[in-house]
Amino acid sequence: MNNRENKLTRKNVDEQIEQCLSSSQDSLTPTTLSLSSTIHDLQRIYEEDSRLEHVWARINTRVSALAAVRIIREAEELRPTVMLAQQRTLQGTRIIKERSHWLFFLSCLIVGIILVAAIILIAFFTWPMWFHTLYHFSHLSWASLDGRHH
Repeated sequence: MNNRENKLTRKNVDEQIEQCLSSSQDSLTPTTLSLSSTIHDLQRIYEEDSRLEHVWARINTRVSALAAVRIIREAEELRPTVMLAQQRTLQGTRIIKERSHWLFFLSCLIVGIILVAAIILIAFFTWPMWFHTLYHFSHLSWASLDGRHH
């Protein structure tokens, strides 16, 4: 390798790595051997990182699946409680409706009783007035009839 080839750039780094890896171990200089060893170490680290990323991805997938199963189980455990609460709400609504019907009926009954009582009281207190008026009118009528004939 000449100086120009020894200079690593972004464009030629892959080529130089491949070239170092493909060269036989005997023809390599100590610097090249050190570089080759570093490259192998970096490749092992990269492979280990890839494996760790894969392991973490599997762990995250498993944790997500377990969390989903836990949420489903909790929802299933809560379902009877929710259904019981809904039934109680429906029963409470039915009871409120029954009570409102009963209160309406009771209100109508009370109004009816008050009206009947008012009519009876009016008749009771106005009867003497009507009786007196009718009595007075009947005497006037007879007296006027008696007075015409005489």
